[in-house]
Amino acid sequence: MIQHKSKLFEYDKQLTEKGYASYSTTGINPSGRSKYIKLIKTAFKQEDFDLGIDVDKPWEEIEMQDYFQIEYLFVGKLLENPPNPISNDKVGFNIYQEDKFGKQEFQSQNILNLTVIIDK
Repeated sequence: MIQHKSKLFEYDKQLTEKGYASYSTTGINPSGRSKYIKLIKTAFKQEDFDLGIDVDKPWEEIEMQDYFQIEYLFVGKLLENPPNPISNDKVGFNIYQEDKFGKQEFQSQNILNLTVIIDK
């Protein structure tokens, strides 16, 4: 596992990439997500979220009146519990331990959920 620069969590990029390679969903709202994909990719680069996540394969998406929320799973462990949210000028990130989903897809007991929140 590699410690993220925020020191909030550590992650396993290779296991995450392997999980996404076998994970077949493309989310429930690809048309809604397409409006935000460039912003998400830019924010991932800014926050050094090169975690092995395939941004085109979200776990869940929710489009609300004021914001768009998209969730990704990845293999990792929290180092600070609960972790502080990470945000920049356009995107907010919440990271928390995922206890119910992803263990089979990513073949690990250590699954984290990265929730991206974008104001409309």
